[in-house]
Amino acid sequence: MRVVLRTPEQEWVFSEAVSTSLITEGGAIQIFSGHASLQGSVILSPLRIELPHGEEDFVIRRGVVCVDQEQDEVLILVYKAEQRASLDFETAQQYLQVLLGALEQRESLGPYQIAFLEGEHAATVAYIAVKKHG
Repeated sequence: MRVVLRTPEQEWVFSEAVSTSLITEGGAIQIFSGHASLQGSVILSPLRIELPHGEEDFVIRRGVVCVDQEQDEVLILVYKAEQRASLDFETAQQYLQVLLGALEQRESLGPYQIAFLEGEHAATVAYIAVKKHG
């Protein structure tokens, strides 16, 4: 499956993605090759692109995700995308609030989604602590 992440300033293309995970306004989703076509909007979300030999993690803001089953492609058009490892302090704090909000809806999430959000929560709390104390 091909995944394209595009902002006004930059584009990343992953031609052999195994899966893509993110949170739309409709909830947390995980997309695999052959996924049904869909569109969704994103306010602030983690984005994990699983590749055959690793993964790429981003935090994305304000945009849309379009899945094209026929082309086996995921197109993510957003205003801003930051690689998770280089988040600024303010974005990390906002991201933590989004994660907490998603985790409050635990009963509507599957086991993978809960594990993903809990892992993101723990990593973000640790990241904020490191940024805060130097």
